[in-house]
Amino acid sequence: MSTTRKVPQLDNQQFDLFTGAPSASEPILSRPALPGARRFVSGNPSQMFVGTVRLEQYLRDSGELTPLTVAKLLDEQDWELFEQRYALTGRAPYAPRCMMGLILYGIMQGVHSLRALERLARLDVGCMWVCGGIAPDHANIGRFITLHEASLTHDFFESLTRSVLQACRSSSQRVAGDGTVIEAACSHYKLLKEEAVKSQPPVSD
Repeated sequence: MSTTRKVPQLDNQQFDLFTGAPSASEPILSRPALPGARRFVSGNPSQMFVGTVRLEQYLRDSGELTPLTVAKLLDEQDWELFEQRYALTGRAPYAPRCMMGLILYGIMQGVHSLRALERLARLDVGCMWVCGGIAPDHANIGRFITLHEASLTHDFFESLTRSVLQACRSSSQRVAGDGTVIEAACSHYKLLKEEAVKSQPPVSD
């Protein structure tokens, strides 16, 4: 008599749960509009998933429409001036559009430190959609702010925040009292800017 035990046939349905499960989305290099122009590390939020559900659908099903609106507004902006500040050689930097998405979304969520922004980018699904899934560390965020200090003015953030609030008015309950929200956003950015400047190494003579 054989002592070999017959392995029972496995139920294929339990394995079907894993078929077609998407792999994690990786940041991609954006293609420059002009030959020889700088390439940037961008993101592809349309290929991001929460479990087996596309991130966009997950946000819609959860009623979190603000990230979708913020991302659309940022896509409509001209980032050429920001992109021109980077050298054409060396390691590809994060796309200014994605970095600004992280900062803007963060300050509108009450974030006012570089490390908190770093954490937000890694853990908040709404933020992942807005900034394309990039996950810069706090030092990278600080360098971005100081590099574009001339453009990231109080008026710039006030105008951009106001545009976001107007676009989100029908889809979010957190836009009540526009003046207060705008003032708070600008205040949060001021704290981020101060931290970014202090974190930069001193210029040697």
